[in-house]
Amino acid sequence: MGQKEFSIMKAREFITEATWQDQVKAAMKADKQIESPEKVAQFFEFVEQNCATFLSEIGGIQNINKFSLYHGTKLRLAPARLLTVRKNRTPIDTPEDTQELIDDWFEKRTGIRFRESSVFATGNPANAEAYGSLSVMFPVGKFNYAWSPVYDDLTSSLEIFMTKNGTAYLEDEYDTYSDIIYTDSAGMEFNKHDVTNPKLINLFMVQGMFKVNKNLRDAIISNNEITLDCNQAIIVDYNWLERAIG
Repeated sequence: MGQKEFSIMKAREFITEATWQDQVKAAMKADKQIESPEKVAQFFEFVEQNCATFLSEIGGIQNINKFSLYHGTKLRLAPARLLTVRKNRTPIDTPEDTQELIDDWFEKRTGIRFRESSVFATGNPANAEAYGSLSVMFPVGKFNYAWSPVYDDLTSSLEIFMTKNGTAYLEDEYDTYSDIIYTDSAGMEFNKHDVTNPKLINLFMVQGMFKVNKNLRDAIISNNEITLDCNQAIIVDYNWLERAIG
């Protein structure tokens, strides 16, 4: 077993260690010191060992509080876990055909299908909380990232763009029920003729001025959505991390 594999294995064992989880839960409930300095030091050692590329992007581990990648999760964190990123992600709010066109656009320019093979984060904790419990993410190993300085959230920005540039749901041309796509979770709606139109999607993406592997710190400060193409990531409970940092 290589050194990298061994390191990841140790991280997984530590992050899911039952005794540590029990200690943290009890201490957080009592609102007292949540962990011994030794355990906290071990956690950050694992982060330094496995997330060197990310730490380099933000200027070192001393900047993790200043440049945090927030992520909303429905997974139980007690207080952290190693997340394996899915590479065939089904969109929650974006129409699937639209995601295909967006990923075609990304792949043509970057070689990466960012929307289906990535995990999402943001520098804005409120935006992350909309998707689940607030956590802080540390991408493991080498990774790619894309973000737009124009769009804070791709799907909601797409709805606004189509309202201005699409067919505006012309009832005399399209059947309202068969041609409108509703997203129940976000309360958005799209005309499928618009969001499956390659020319409109291309215009939308061009206007987003997307940056790939450039200025991660600026991306975090912007509070906009950041798409991370990585194989694994450590996600840690926000409250635990805040208390651990002190």
